[in-house]
Amino acid sequence: DEQGFFIVENALSKSDIKTLREEFERIHAAEAGEGGHEVHVEPGARRISNIFNKTTAYDVCLNLGGIANLSYQKDGQRVAFDVCPFNIVFNHLAGKLGLPYDDGGKVSAGGMINAGLAHQLSELSYYRENGPKSLGIEYIRAEVLPLIDQAADTTENKLRTFCEHVVGQVAAALPAGSKSILVTGGGGFHQFFISELEKQPGVTGVHIPSPLIVNFKEAMIFAFLGVLRWRGEVNSLSSVTGARRNSSTGSIVL
Repeated sequence: DEQGFFIVENALSKSDIKTLREEFERIHAAEAGEGGHEVHVEPGARRISNIFNKTTAYDVCLNLGGIANLSYQKDGQRVAFDVCPFNIVFNHLAGKLGLPYDDGGKVSAGGMINAGLAHQLSELSYYRENGPKSLGIEYIRAEVLPLIDQAADTTENKLRTFCEHVVGQVAAALPAGSKSILVTGGGGFHQFFISELEKQPGVTGVHIPSPLIVNFKEAMIFAFLGVLRWRGEVNSLSSVTGARRNSSTGSIVL
């Protein structure tokens, strides 16, 4: 909706939606009270991916949803953060061409890079922040979309330029020595982005699992987080949120 909540139409009553909003606000306030902030929950992806791939552990879990975020292990802790905007911008631009999304990145592949716009995108203030950090849709609407919309160029060229931008941001965010990268989220179907990412120096072992995992991994993670909450185990990592300590957060409603 207009406030950034994702709601399945007709699946929840107005009362349920109100309860969910209040719960999100309570969790957010609890994190803030510990000095942290809301971020995506992709750290759970490593444990989930190891369930589906019993003989393989990935160095990096890269989720390409509305926002690109990744997680990896560093010094015994799980590190995770939002890298850059992703499908929020791709779909915004595709919509200007009457398309729901850029299927396979075909439109992006046909455009040309606008060097001026690419430079402006690379100068966004978010990229100067230190982690843990989280990229909100409010920032994208206020800072990123206007920048792109105001550029004097074709939509095709804007798509190509944005693709070049996110390829660079993701490649730069990957930890050195990564040899296996699990890619999920809708961006896993953006074949042009994937092909461009694989061309970047040091990027190896990009793995896209079955469409079932690509599409539903985040839903499975949320279910897994619910199980952890049910058992009273940690489901929010301070190394990710920036809070002073790990916590077990959320409500079980029966």
